Amino acid sequence: MATKGATFLQRGIAKSCMADSVGMSDGNGVAINVHDRQQQQQLSESERIYQQTVGELQKVYRKKIRPLEKEYYFEKFHSEPLTDQDISARPMILLLGQYSTGKTTFMEYFLGHRYPGAHIGIEP
Repeated sequence: MATKGATFLQRGIAKSCMADSVGMSDGNGVAINVHDRQQQQQLSESERIYQQTVGELQKVYRKKIRPLEKEYYFEKFHSEPLTDQDISARPMILLLGQYSTGKTTFMEYFLGHRYPGAHIGIEP
């Protein structure tokens, strides 16, 4: 049984949709899982802003940057085009340095606490 005229916010845009027992469908026929909607409502404001920003970055990359990379054969001399997962992945940081130069101390300062598995000892 469908209820017409249900409205919800997704990425700040009000959409009219039809709700049923399985899920929801926006006006474009895209199925929206009710469970996903509930999870989205539970996210904090900063997480919503982060997700919205990542979504916009993915959109800009797909529409503006990727076509240029393909036009100029960027993948031939550097790397394959990025995926949405590449853009939304958490960043990785590599710290290099000589023994006893403060790498662990820097990480503990950055994190605000000692991190598990850190070992500070005598030079091998």
